Amino acid sequence: MSAPGTSNRFSKRARTLIVPSGELVDAAIGLYRQGGFDLFRAILAPSAVAFGMIVLAWNFVRPYLFETEVQTGSAIQEAWQLGLLLFFGVICTVPVVISAVAWMAGMASAYASQLRLGMRPNVAAIRRLIFRRLGGLTFSSILVTLYALGSTLVSFVLLMISAVLSDHTSGDLGPYVSFLAWLGLLLSPIVFALVFSRVGIAPIVLLHENVGARESIRRSITLLRTKPATKEYSQIGLLFLCLLLYFAIVEAASLPVAWIVDLLHANSISEANLLMRTLYQMLIYLNGFIGFLLVMPILVCGQTLIYFDRRAALEGLDIEFLAQEVWKRGRKIDFDL
Repeated sequence: MSAPGTSNRFSKRARTLIVPSGELVDAAIGLYRQGGFDLFRAILAPSAVAFGMIVLAWNFVRPYLFETEVQTGSAIQEAWQLGLLLFFGVICTVPVVISAVAWMAGMASAYASQLRLGMRPNVAAIRRLIFRRLGGLTFSSILVTLYALGSTLVSFVLLMISAVLSDHTSGDLGPYVSFLAWLGLLLSPIVFALVFSRVGIAPIVLLHENVGARESIRRSITLLRTKPATKEYSQIGLLFLCLLLYFAIVEAASLPVAWIVDLLHANSISEANLLMRTLYQMLIYLNGFIGFLLVMPILVCGQTLIYFDRRAALEGLDIEFLAQEVWKRGRKIDFDL
């Protein structure tokens, strides 16, 4: 619902929510810096859970995805073992990762929204809001992940099928399926970027509007693709710049982390016991976690700015009206409009 009297005109006050595409990243970083330590503290726990589960899956599942220990030549036994690996690696870790990312993104988006509206964020109220909507945020994030990574998942399945066909059939079907799988993998970054540019703000839509997960996907596509001045390419640019920033931070943080590891080795601190092995493992992935913790909120803040930009441009969303609607609910902050 847009502000009264703004459906057929572009509110002058709504212009304050418009962010030029060239200033989007700077504005997102500005919101993150404005949030300061409070925002950092609010997203620390979910970020640690999400990154920890990613590392767990990477270390214990990934090495076994394309090899099995079954030597009998039975495709059924190989498929069964592969299915167990996928169950523990995907079913058990991915939902936790997505829930933690949804938790973190929801906290960052709600915090950034209140800063954008000129309000002083209430972390406790935001946390209660996110916990109430965590199920919907998680479901919406799962749908975004499936849409954006759908071609990649299909390519991996085709690659596994081609391996089984090559081992157990003598025809040309195996190489043909393998070619399609590798073609899909090569094109998957492009497909991911294009799909993400249309559905990427769906969890933010769900957080700010009274819609379900499936409707948030449709609403995201509508907001980002409707003319004038669609924001699809802004989403792609934001994602690309955040990836560059992430790798730059990881590389910059790798030097002091390597120095600490070398210092521990120089002092003859070995990995003989579990505590020290855990410490070394934490140090190995510390630079990645630092990059994740610093860059993900920038991406979410940028998406939040895009969301308000589109609503202001397409629906005349009035910043003063929105702030008044939020304050009417008192401490129980809700963004249903």
